[in-house]
Amino acid sequence: MPSDEGRTGFVIDVVRELLSRLDAPLEIVSLPWRRAMETLKQGENVLMAPLARTPDRETRYKWVVPILTEEVRLYTVDDGPILTLEAARKLPSITVQGGSAMEELGIRLGLQNLDVAPDNFSMVKMLAYGNSNAMISFRMLALWSMEREGLDPERLVPGEVLDRFDVSIAATLETPEEILRPIREAFDVMRSDGSLQMILEQYSLGS
Repeated sequence: MPSDEGRTGFVIDVVRELLSRLDAPLEIVSLPWRRAMETLKQGENVLMAPLARTPDRETRYKWVVPILTEEVRLYTVDDGPILTLEAARKLPSITVQGGSAMEELGIRLGLQNLDVAPDNFSMVKMLAYGNSNAMISFRMLALWSMEREGLDPERLVPGEVLDRFDVSIAATLETPEEILRPIREAFDVMRSDGSLQMILEQYSLGS
């Protein structure tokens, strides 16, 4: 589990509930984002949560279960405009986290003004302190990162929705199905018995 991008409470709660239902020797380990990605690429029988399921990542990993679908938006702060993609193209800079789904999306959309931040905390600080004109982020990640840095999430001004991705649990390609099958089955039970919805609603993410 990444310790910078995405270590939001709801993911920890979902994974802990999932593990409590499994008779398997699985352990939660928090790693910095880039190290978590490298571990997922190179490790054996490694799972990662959360990871956005993007076109660029589709064939790199096994996609175990989708936790929820999240919008990726443009954001400004305070009295900034409700930003459109076309208006964003004309800005001096749009901040994204390096190596993230948001950077992949910005490149795919042909944005030439991307400014890469090392993590989400740096990204929201750059925007909040006037060192960036806008940022691209998941809603949940933007709000949590602002709170984590002691910044008021109410300052965020959501702009155009650029895409929607499944926020998922992923695994290395070599992970055998006998490991993944009980995880999928336990997750299906969490969906059917309402425990997944209950966790998401605690974080205002329920449908």
